[in-house]
Formats: sequence, structure tokens, C-alpha cells
Amino acid sequence: MRLPAEIRERPREQRVSQGEIGVELGRSQFWVSLVERGQIALDEATGERIMLAIDRIVERRKVISEATARAVTDFENRKLPADVGRRFAVANPRTPHVQGESPGQKRKSLRTILLPNSSPVPNWFFDELLSNSEVPHATRSVFLFMLRKTVGWDNEVEELSLTAIQYGSAVSRHTAIHAIRVICECWGLFKKSRGQKGQGSSVYRIAGLSEDEFADRSSPCENIYGTCHPTAKQLRERPCTPESLTAQIAINEANEAKRHAEYLKRRSAMTAPQ
Repeated sequence: MRLPAEIRERPREQRVSQGEIGVELGRSQFWVSLVERGQIALDEATGERIMLAIDRIVERRKVISEATARAVTDFENRKLPADVGRRFAVANPRTPHVQGESPGQKRKSLRTILLPNSSPVPNWFFDELLSNSEVPHATRSVFLFMLRKTVGWDNEVEELSLTAIQYGSAVSRHTAIHAIRVICECWGLFKKSRGQKGQGSSVYRIAGLSEDEFADRSSPCENIYGTCHPTAKQLRERPCTPESLTAQIAINEANEAKRHAEYLKRRSAMTAPQ
């Protein structure tokens, strides 16, 4: 980050008149942008020097020969104030590289670099739902739309009308109603409550989007209906309520305990002396 030797040997006023100070300032700004984006890993001292140069020169945008020359001189001679470490920490709360990473390792993943404006989707959606032929595409579309409106906008709660879900997911009204019942009542991904905007509006709160939470709800649902995605007729005949799911979980646990006891009994019989 130093000026070339042939430029440093010239008188300071000649450097300014020839615009070579501006070239060096552009370099400093470029390096700072790399540090702020986490694309390069520098030690704290180097980061402090770069931030000081930008703080003194670039941010104020004063192209005054005397002030610019003094700033570059301080930058080259490493004349830093005593509190520059604190100022650097306040301006850049993220360190160039976190503990456990090598200094040359990139902090940002390809997902962050290539998709800066994106909504996160849990991996179990691709592993469990996208490849499951029992789950209709319409239900996946409704779930992705609701995920976009909540997690995608960093909202834990969002009020949505049935019309908005219908058109946002490109599904019919009856399909949207059925998909919402499966997503909220059977899978427990969102908690639905009455909205404030009218009869066709509901409030959706994130309930459980982790893989374990989805498995804890979808498994007893499959035991009850024979599929993780019951049809509208099945839900009309036997609604998926928290009580029914809890009862099915208790049955599953009792069956598991019974199978485990039988296994221990067979094992003890095999190892018993003749």
C-alpha cells in the first residue's frame, strides 16, 4: 500500500499536481472494500491502517493538496492515533477472519457471494418434500411462498390473505386451503390464527422449521393417514388436531418400548447358558 519509489522521491507538490495521490487513494479504497466484504483476510494492524486512510481521505472526499499530502504521509509512516484499534473495532465489528479459520481462507461462502439477495430454504425441504411423490407441487409452492413472506423478509409473524397465497403460489383457492391445512395442522411448520384485515386474512407465525420438528409432526401424521400428505377428504373425516397427533405419538412410543423389550428378551435367551 506504499507509493512506488520513483513517485516517493519526487517533491510532494509534484505528486499532487500529477494526480498520483488520487491513484493511491483509489487503491486504498479498493483494499478497504475487499476487507469489508471479507474477500481478503488481513491482520488487524493492516486493517487499521487502511481504515485510517479511508477515514481521513476518502470519506471526507476532500481533494486538497496539503491535507491529502499529510494524510498520505501519515499513512506511509504508520502514524496512527492511540485509539485507532477501538475505532477500527467499532467501524468493523466483524474481524477479517474468525477463530478456527486460516488467514488466507475466505469468510464468505459461494451462496453468499453468488446469491446476495435470496431467501433461505431448509435442506430437509429438498431431501424430504421435493423428492416425495406423495407431496403435490401445489403444497410445495404454498410453503415456499409462506417461507418467502416470513423468513425471506426476516419476519417471524406475517398476516396473509387467502387471495395473496392463492395468487402468490399460482394455485386454486381450494388447493391453497388444503395446502395450508397440511402445512399448519399436520406438519406444524406455521401456527395459524385469526387475522385483523378481514375474514379471509390469517396471521401465520413460524412454529417449527427444523428437520427434527418436521419429522416429529410428519411421522405420526403418516401413521394416522398412511401418508405424510393426507387428502382433503381424509382431513374432513378425521381432522389433524394436536390431540390426535399427541395420542399417535404415545402409541408409537409404546410400540417402540414393546419392541425394545422383546428384543432384550430374545437377546437374554440367546446368551443364557444351556
